[in-house]
Amino acid sequence: MSESIREMYQFGVVDYCMFGGMLILSAACGIYFGFFKRTKSDDTASEAESEDDHFPPPESTTKQKTTNTFGSATIDEYLLGSRKLKAFPVAMSLLAGYISGVTILGTPAEIYNYGTQYWLIAIPILLMGIAVCTVYLPVFCSLKLNSSYEYLELRFNPYVRSMVSVMFLLDQGGIKAVVFTDAWQVVVMFISVVVVVIIGTVAIGGPGVIWDRAVEGGRIDFFNSIYMFSVSMAIFVLVCCYTGLLLYAKYFDCDPVTVELVTTSDQLFPHYVMEVVGNLRGMPGLFIAGVFGAALSSLSVILNTMSGVLLEDILKGLFRVTPTSFVANLVVRGSVVVLGLAAIAGLFIVDKLDGILIGSATLAAIGNGTTGGIFTLGMLVPWSNTKGALAGGIAGALLSGWISLGSQFASAAGDVVPHKLPVSIEGSVAELLTNSTIVNPIYPDESGVFPLYRLSYHWITPIGVTTVVIVGSIVSFLTGPRDLRDIDPELISPVIHRYLPQESFSNFGTTNRNPPAYDI
Repeated sequence: MSESIREMYQFGVVDYCMFGGMLILSAACGIYFGFFKRTKSDDTASEAESEDDHFPPPESTTKQKTTNTFGSATIDEYLLGSRKLKAFPVAMSLLAGYISGVTILGTPAEIYNYGTQYWLIAIPILLMGIAVCTVYLPVFCSLKLNSSYEYLELRFNPYVRSMVSVMFLLDQGGIKAVVFTDAWQVVVMFISVVVVVIIGTVAIGGPGVIWDRAVEGGRIDFFNSIYMFSVSMAIFVLVCCYTGLLLYAKYFDCDPVTVELVTTSDQLFPHYVMEVVGNLRGMPGLFIAGVFGAALSSLSVILNTMSGVLLEDILKGLFRVTPTSFVANLVVRGSVVVLGLAAIAGLFIVDKLDGILIGSATLAAIGNGTTGGIFTLGMLVPWSNTKGALAGGIAGALLSGWISLGSQFASAAGDVVPHKLPVSIEGSVAELLTNSTIVNPIYPDESGVFPLYRLSYHWITPIGVTTVVIVGSIVSFLTGPRDLRDIDPELISPVIHRYLPQESFSNFGTTNRNPPAYDI
């Protein structure tokens, strides 16, 4: 049995070709856009950015020339693709930034262990897309900023911008190359998962068998207590959730963790792939290429974004340094290398985790809730001021961090244990049953644990957002609310414009042209 299992995990020539092809294509995109892509640039664009990026000279007065640049001609091209990227590759890049190896490996394990309640995340994903398109994105598009955190300086002051940008760097640890690489990596990633799901569904007897076994095993539990990018994200999450049911339908009577075929729940999906479709040449390689493609695409988006934040929000915003083109390029590209090495070092930590989906989401919720709350406060609460934003941000970060870290410590101490659904090994072969027994778990009495530590990690982000908005609004009122007659409506979401006084619209666009006098 051990010998057959060892053979099952072997890669063939075709598998190595599939996986190597993904790596070669990823590198080729970067090399093409970094060394061979010819771009049109302005004669006046010899520096990284002009002093007035938002008001370029008329096209008729600008002479175009074609230059062969080794890399992007300007930082604006490197970080933002000269703001000329098409909708589809950008949407796919956003999708790739959200989906990672954590999603592909962690989501099926979540459904396998806890049932289909996680499936409901598709609903807030769709609602998120609507909210972003109607509330937040119009403000960023109108201001034409290099970094979204520039908005916080225009709306409040540099301290708020610095606080949130530093939090982003702590949370996350040639945009053209990134976007186009992500676009095809998403295709590979999606195809690899869908092909495995289709083959597995046919092999097990169809969706009816999967559903019946999921119902019998108690995995169907949707209601226990509680535009391009958004639809694609929801669909992909749904596919990953369906994969979890597929895993349970396959292993409903022989749990791989119990019989020690795998050591962590995150290994369930790879084990399934090798067992069910490993005999098909190229399929294991396609699957691993999909997982690595998801990881690489997420990493490329994050590294590119972080390098932009380091330049625009830390170097320029926090330290008020205006670097030359050479220094700006050095900072941006050098930071990608350093941050990439730091990400590789983080592998030694992730390797020790069981349940990477919960762990990563819990820690990310601290920054997500605080950052989302401050942007919401600025765009939807027009009377909020700098003191309110700072107080709300600090309160949101402290509360989210307290809940997140407290729940992690309680879990590590064994005071809070996730209640996994029951599994079976009745259908396992005798050799696997020799040293394997089902032990009924003994769950501790959690009544004495602080209630917030028992909350699902899905609640941490909304708690952070709500705390920032409530505390920020109250502190703004107590310290002197912003005079709405003097505010620039361009800084406020269009959904709130109807509530602004008519006098304020005479200030439309003035903040972006003339930096405000900050209230300290």
